[in-house]
Amino acid sequence: MRHLPAFYLCLQDRDEAAVEQFRLVDRYVGTLPWRYRGDPAGEFCRMSDLSLANVDETASG
Repeated sequence: MRHLPAFYLCLQDRDEAAVEQFRLVDRYVGTLPWRYRGDPAGEFCRMSDLSLANVDETASG
């Protein structure tokens, strides 16, 4: 259930909240919204990495 909030929080640039959701999910990418992507695992990793990088950049800068 946390996959959708993680996805939409990332799209809204609410990265701290997105990172929290990404940390709580089970890394199963066969669910919404990832299963609609050409590369579900790649998209999951790309978005979680993006949110994490934005949080790290904010914390260090």
